[in-house]
Amino acid sequence: MKRFSSWNYLVSALGLLAGLPPSAGGAKPKELFPLTDFYDTPESFATTGQPGDLIRSMKFEGYRLPKGVGATRILYGTETSQGNLVACSGAVLVPKGEAPEGGWPVIAWAHGTSGVTRRCAPSLMAECFADYGAPCIYAENGYAVVATDYVGLGTNYPVNYMDRISNGRDVINGVMAARKAVPALGRKWVAIGHSAGAHAMRGVAELEADIGDPSYLGVVAVSGLGDSRTPMVVLSKEAAYLAIYIAEAVKARYPAFNQNEILKEKGLELLETLKEACSGPGTPIPREPPAKGSDLLVENWQLNPFIDEYFKLDETNQEKYEGPVLVINGEEEPPQTLSNDIEAAKQMCEQGVDVQLNIIKGANHFTVLRASIKEQLTWIADRFAGREIPNNCETILKWGMV
Repeated sequence: MKRFSSWNYLVSALGLLAGLPPSAGGAKPKELFPLTDFYDTPESFATTGQPGDLIRSMKFEGYRLPKGVGATRILYGTETSQGNLVACSGAVLVPKGEAPEGGWPVIAWAHGTSGVTRRCAPSLMAECFADYGAPCIYAENGYAVVATDYVGLGTNYPVNYMDRISNGRDVINGVMAARKAVPALGRKWVAIGHSAGAHAMRGVAELEADIGDPSYLGVVAVSGLGDSRTPMVVLSKEAAYLAIYIAEAVKARYPAFNQNEILKEKGLELLETLKEACSGPGTPIPREPPAKGSDLLVENWQLNPFIDEYFKLDETNQEKYEGPVLVINGEEEPPQTLSNDIEAAKQMCEQGVDVQLNIIKGANHFTVLRASIKEQLTWIADRFAGREIPNNCETILKWGMV
């Protein structure tokens, strides 16, 4: 397997994933819609709501969508990994015209990093939720797409960044609510996520092992299936923005955590900026490289007890998963992050889950989603058609063995 050879590209482009302010380099940010009262949670929800409830919905014509695709915004109930009832926002893309018998097949979409503030909800982004256009491609191919924002992006709750169980519940409950908002949606569904969204796919597969929804057909995880510690620590050496997002999420979960313990003065300054700025492919490529981790983070920041505990929640190795699972990675991912995903795939294989792992030649973290669209759509179509499930676990389990 070819080793990662484009580290400089990753560093210069990491603002797409990891949180440079939209104004970095003087480039004009992508259009963001106003945060309206649609995203506010009714007071009655705290006592009457349930996960999967549809709180409200509205058709929305502001997105730049392909011809023949319509959109509906949704606000719905979900639950955090700590068992707290919360509200989440999102949007549903539906092909126009008459639905096929049984309703539109459903793809639940989980997005990559977009920020840590309400304004950074992908449903507030004009360019097809700014996810490299992937949700629009799925809709153009005849699927209804239920795109969650995740709790705290859009709605007024603490963010659960890289919390696979919270994010996984956002995905699953979004599908339940979307069917109430758009009756033309079918029962069967698959989920797909990229980067942080791929991490959420591990949560979906884990949750479905307990839920046992017969309409669930599997997940596609594009570049990010494994635990969160490895990529966060690896990438923070050159670009610390992901670690700063983690710091914000840790503070939300553990109020006693003092962010000064891991962030230097420049890091604290950037944290305040990032609380108001959005990131991900909805913002332009910066002209300046991100600051190095040593400029923003104290040495061994990841060993802070609160940070360590947050990561350990993701590393029990006791999870059970429900497949099938398609794992897609780019050949030019950083070696440690690629091996991180392979280890997660091995764990699933050892449980007897049908896993197909595909490495896309020449692709990196930022290009792999679009470079693998054909493979994604083929695998997804086969699941809805009930065709034989692919499995290359024999190869996965031997990966890295001497």
